[in-house]
Amino acid sequence: MMKKRKPDDWPFAHLWSFAAKTASLFVASGWSEDIVDGLFAASISKVSELQRLIDTSASVLLLPDAHKAMVDLVE
Repeated sequence: MMKKRKPDDWPFAHLWSFAAKTASLFVASGWSEDIVDGLFAASISKVSELQRLIDTSASVLLLPDAHKAMVDLVE
């Protein structure tokens, strides 16, 4: 549907949807859980939740100010 309409933020929406299909996404923000769920991500509301994810993960990528960054990862 978005692909046909091509809104102004299409490139960003396309990249986010690709990331959501290929990885688990977590968002630390002041947004409601409904908004974050709508982005196919999980909300992090406390530092302890973030630390638990870090402790139990094989690898972690933390992007401070991610809204200002474009990241391309190569394995």
